[in-house]
Amino acid sequence: MLFMISGMGSYYALGKRNLWQYASERLLRIGVPLLIGILLITRPQIYIEHLDKGIAEASFWKDYLLSFQHRYPEGFFAFNHLWFLPYLLLMSLFTTPLFLRWRKKGSRILSAWENLLNKSPYFLFLAALPVLLFEWSLKPYFPVNYAFNDDWYSMGFYTSMFIAGFGFSWMGTSFWKAIEQMRKYSFPLALFFFLTLSALRLSPLKDLVVLDSLLHVLNLWSWIFCFFSWATLSK
Repeated sequence: MLFMISGMGSYYALGKRNLWQYASERLLRIGVPLLIGILLITRPQIYIEHLDKGIAEASFWKDYLLSFQHRYPEGFFAFNHLWFLPYLLLMSLFTTPLFLRWRKKGSRILSAWENLLNKSPYFLFLAALPVLLFEWSLKPYFPVNYAFNDDWYSMGFYTSMFIAGFGFSWMGTSFWKAIEQMRKYSFPLALFFFLTLSALRLSPLKDLVVLDSLLHVLNLWSWIFCFFSWATLSK
């Protein structure tokens, strides 16, 4: 949900900025906190980890300098709990040309999706298609590591969520109307997918990867739409 909400926010952050203005703003708001976090927060955490493992230098600063000579866990500047920031920064910059095009010239795909939403709110689940693509194509070959390096499945998965969020904001009123229309059945639907997925993983059919991935993605999106639909009550 974090990346989807970030994508929604990017629609408004883009505003009337051009490519360079938006890229500069992303580097300032995401890149600078990431750099400060690595230097001042995660690196001391790694030093404590080194102490625990008995591989730390006697001096913090000598251990700190090893960061420029070795990769993690010996000395690399790791992202740790800030793992999402480099992902968010890269996908923000990577998708900027696409978002600028959608803002200026519109999008046939988003327009068609918006028309479908006006017929039924459950067409929101079309957002699951690109996520499923990464589930089926990359997940078996690139296990999640959140280390940014060789984490192609996570990057594709979260980028598709990020783009979907931008699309939701682009559709504006149509999206929020569909979310409100789903409210009555959103929780039963989310509970259904959750229980079905849980039952599958406890059954002899648990090795059916394609079915597991399908239910996993539908469960994910159904809970997101459930949270959003009930959150609109506070509007």
